Amino acid sequence: MYQIIAHAKPKKESEHFGEFLGAYATLFIDFKEIDGAYVLAKHYIENEGWEIIELEDEYFIINSIEDMAEDYQQYYYEVFEYGYSLIFNTYDSIGEEQKRYTTPCIINYLFYVYSDTSAANWLSKPYTNTLYPM
Repeated sequence: MYQIIAHAKPKKESEHFGEFLGAYATLFIDFKEIDGAYVLAKHYIENEGWEIIELEDEYFIINSIEDMAEDYQQYYYEVFEYGYSLIFNTYDSIGEEQKRYTTPCIINYLFYVYSDTSAANWLSKPYTNTLYPM
């Protein structure tokens, strides 16, 4: 399984346009090779009404549930059931605390999750797995 991170903003035709300035999208995907996982990551994010600002070149290989950050371990088995899990960590303004949806909501296997963690803290969270440059 791979973990891919993207910075995205809502498309004008998106239901999220005007509600959020952007999001850090985390995609966990069960795919055999990384190039195909990146193609699918772009597809899934854009299909949900988001425009990718930056797709991180670095990715993580997840070999077990222990390799995932504790906040994301709840999605581990869903990835194997559905093929992927996509989480948007949204923000309303620059410098404002990031919001994660509190109620999981499946939309084409898309999971929105809220919390009160700042974007900076979320991005700096340590990972126990290995980081691989693209």
